Amino acid sequence: MEDKFIQIIPASENLFSKSYIEEDGVYLYSPIVCMALTSDGDIKFCDMDGSGYIDEIDTFMVVKYLPELDEYVELFDFE
Repeated sequence: MEDKFIQIIPASENLFSKSYIEEDGVYLYSPIVCMALTSDGDIKFCDMDGSGYIDEIDTFMVVKYLPELDEYVELFDFE
């Protein structure tokens, strides 16, 4: 059975997804617009691209922007 979203929660303004653009050799940061509770009790993160398309992302891509340091930090430790 597919995991279905049962509740959508707005995300904090300082959460972003981080993805590496290999052909350009740079990281791209997209705003995370919401978190969703699934029917299995999991939390999923969704980001929005420059065209306004909203998509579910992997948890390891989530970073938090710290404006006082002007840097992004990982939220989850996967080591």
